[in-house]
Amino acid sequence: MAPLRIPAALVSLVLVLSACADASDGAGSEVTRALLPAAETAAPEPATTTTSQPSLSPTEADQLARTQVRAVLAAAEEIFAERGTYDADLGTVSELAAGVNVVALEQAALHDAVAYDSHDQRLTLHRQSASGRWFCIDVTDAGEDHGVGDSFEQALESCTDGLQAGGWGDVFSPTGSDEAAISALLRALAGAVAGGDGAAAHATFDQQTSCSLAELHAVWPDGVALAANDDEFELEHISVVGERATAVVSFGPVSDTAWPLVKRGSKWFNNSDPCRRFGEVATDRAVAAARETLERGLFAVRSIYVARTTFSFAPRVLAELDADLVLVPSEEITFGTLVYQGTPTEGLLITAADPDRFYCAVESTFATTVYGEGSAIGEVDTVAKCKSHATP
Repeated sequence: MAPLRIPAALVSLVLVLSACADASDGAGSEVTRALLPAAETAAPEPATTTTSQPSLSPTEADQLARTQVRAVLAAAEEIFAERGTYDADLGTVSELAAGVNVVALEQAALHDAVAYDSHDQRLTLHRQSASGRWFCIDVTDAGEDHGVGDSFEQALESCTDGLQAGGWGDVFSPTGSDEAAISALLRALAGAVAGGDGAAAHATFDQQTSCSLAELHAVWPDGVALAANDDEFELEHISVVGERATAVVSFGPVSDTAWPLVKRGSKWFNNSDPCRRFGEVATDRAVAAARETLERGLFAVRSIYVARTTFSFAPRVLAELDADLVLVPSEEITFGTLVYQGTPTEGLLITAADPDRFYCAVESTFATTVYGEGSAIGEVDTVAKCKSHATP
């Protein structure tokens, strides 16, 4: 990105200087700051170099600016976790942010960088994109508030207005009927991803290029949310050429930003395979959820053992203790369910993350808990088999 230039005559950009409210002022306190006076002398022209940077489109420039702000925020959160304050040497912040240039607020007009404005328990970050837009995040004990504007003042006002915004929203504003339809389609997909509704997500994909719904369910079980909320979705650009289109999106945990679309009749659909798009992240979420289900079942098993001093009890007893546990026979096991077998001295629990991934645990009176994993239920459906497939 080319460095910002300051006009030779006057620098008229006004920036906020003074601190955001101290932690003692409260997260909702009004932000008031003195404005910098106009610069008396022009900044020197940057040195001529033989290396040229490829120019970025406004969309690419905005995306880069947001990425850099997020990187600095992650670094600041790491500092806060260690020190209990956002105050830190800017070089340290830059190093933790993978080398993103970080400057003090009063230097924001002179450097192509993220402005770091910390005041103990409060932090405000600012970044101007090469497109001219400003992006801002204000962090207090009430959470993060994102702001964006065509000027520094507009961005600051929107990120300190007391109305929490979890993201910067859509950069792209649809103006045509096709663009509006595509925007609505992708918004619906974002809601399905955040809500763990695989069927609704699958319905947004073209059936000619999509895996089947059953195949999607195999890698993405119902109820497994792939994003914290649909605010993680940002639509940055749509290009429509006839019956084809491409959307550039920032989509939570999904790394791909280019989404092809196709028009069938009067409707638009995602023109890719959702199993490929969501498979890796869905598997990670399903595995984490399966392990959590197993641990919840183990807690119930241990509780019953303490009361009865035996692991020999019917599976229904677990469900009676914890109504959220779903106990089934081994031949009916699916994601979210548990199989239980018990003897006086040992209890076996099994659950599934997907049709090819099963987790088991053996609780006993004479040893620590043993965990195991198998690619089929038959590999872990007895105490001996679970132990033979033990994992660290």
